[in-house]
Amino acid sequence: MTTNQPAGIHCQSEPDVLALLRRQSALFDALGTLSRTQRGAIEEGPADAVISLLARRQQVVEQLTALAEELEPYRACWQDTRGGLDLNQCAEADRLLDRSEQSLRAILECDDQDRTLLMQARQKAGDELSRIHRSGRALDAYGAAPPVDRNRYTDRCG
Repeated sequence: MTTNQPAGIHCQSEPDVLALLRRQSALFDALGTLSRTQRGAIEEGPADAVISLLARRQQVVEQLTALAEELEPYRACWQDTRGGLDLNQCAEADRLLDRSEQSLRAILECDDQDRTLLMQARQKAGDELSRIHRSGRALDAYGAAPPVDRNRYTDRCG
């Protein structure tokens, strides 16, 4: 088996790559679930729920980032890595990679839609604040009523 690996990268062809790919697929599934849940939180409006979901998503993204580092030696020489797997393992690796890619595309699409919803909500809130500000200025235009003199006792001068 010939290797086309970059300098400093040692190819690994153990079937551990399948365990890592399974973990990656599961993390993308979890991120997808959080992404779909986020849509409901955005539509219902409580900012705390959206912030909480974003924090949970960040944790999953950090796990995916760490996993990408673990997968890097396999990716650097994927042909050699794949060559060390039997046919069933190759098929499973292909399925897992396809599934992760599909999940990522769905997550990105959902995030784009959520971004649009958030921008619309922001615009609506800004419009409402402007309306309230204009209403306050309109009320100010009437001015305060002059104080009423309720003094019933006056002297000869006034």
